[in-house]
Amino acid sequence: SGNEFVFIDNSITCFPVAIFSWDLDNNGVFNDSTGKNPVAVSFPAPGTYMVGLRVITTKDTSSIYTSVTVYPSTSVSFSISHSLQCEGGNSFSFSNSSLISSGTSTYLWKMGNGDSLTSQSVTAYNYGTYGDYSVTLTATSDKACVDSLIMAVHVLPDPVADFDVNDTINCLGDTFFFTNLSGIPA
Repeated sequence: SGNEFVFIDNSITCFPVAIFSWDLDNNGVFNDSTGKNPVAVSFPAPGTYMVGLRVITTKDTSSIYTSVTVYPSTSVSFSISHSLQCEGGNSFSFSNSSLISSGTSTYLWKMGNGDSLTSQSVTAYNYGTYGDYSVTLTATSDKACVDSLIMAVHVLPDPVADFDVNDTINCLGDTFFFTNLSGIPA
């Protein structure tokens, strides 16, 4: 799945066409579609498939077959260690578990902040500011088949500790009053 072919009749005939018949499942029978241009066709698995067209005019019949090839695509998958971290000292690990049935793939990570990396996995990545980031892993096979997956990470702002005291000098027995001014940036 994921492949889609659109077949278009380019037949040139001297006589009016009575019937268009397509063999889209490689079984030798021209009955899968009878329109001039069939709907888009997908094939179930990687491989080479034969597709045929038979054109019947008021005077004669002509048939042609051609092959189409479906290459395997990488099934992209990755995991994130601790997708919710605080701003100070955050370190995200992205583990690539993508698979392809045959061939090779190259990988591009877009970290959601303008940075891009081309490694298999990302073992330690730090975001400089708090926020929500959409991380995209794109895999491109050696046959140029592309798949991608987006996952989110969340970097929470660090709290800012602060307080105020009513007076920094006091007599024995007097009371100091402290006011908590700490907060978390919005």
